[in-house]
Amino acid sequence: MRSLEATFQRGWRARGTDSGPGSTLGNTKRLRSTFAEIIELVGDGHRAVKINDVGCGDLAWMKTMLTTKIDYVGYDVVKWPTWDELREQGVDLVQQDVVADDMRDADLVICRDVMIHLPNDMILKLLSRCRARTKWLLATTYAEASTANLEREKILPRPLKRHAQLDLRLAPFNLGEPVMLMPENQTNKLIGLWNLS
Repeated sequence: MRSLEATFQRGWRARGTDSGPGSTLGNTKRLRSTFAEIIELVGDGHRAVKINDVGCGDLAWMKTMLTTKIDYVGYDVVKWPTWDELREQGVDLVQQDVVADDMRDADLVICRDVMIHLPNDMILKLLSRCRARTKWLLATTYAEASTANLEREKILPRPLKRHAQLDLRLAPFNLGEPVMLMPENQTNKLIGLWNLS
């Protein structure tokens, strides 16, 4: 099997980001507008919220969200060209296989546009790691209606740059209804906030 790094190292160049069109400022506008609300919900208000951003990419949108209220670590299997400059600015970035390698304890794990590129067995491993390290998960999902007639798209045979339209609320992931569910700038694409506890 091709390694995760080999699969994703070329990225998805789009409008100033190697992380693909879903990561542009335009396509993250809705998420960014509610991010402060998410931080307030997952934090206790007395300290910086610890965030693990799994599959962080080049931080095209996330770098605009980093404040003193956030204790951030970005994880990705690829070291992106922007990382050296971001590290010089004090951003903590770790190159590792997000499925096989462990992460620190955190208040929130962000896993946006990641699991949809993985086969189900890898997604389940990653979800298990998330449950062991955090109470809150913010992740990409799709509306059930979008997957009803796309059985072949529900399961990828291996990590791929194309994506499956997975509904994380349903089996085999069984995350249930999220605390928050926000539409993204693509038909049936959503981002959900789950309390894993």
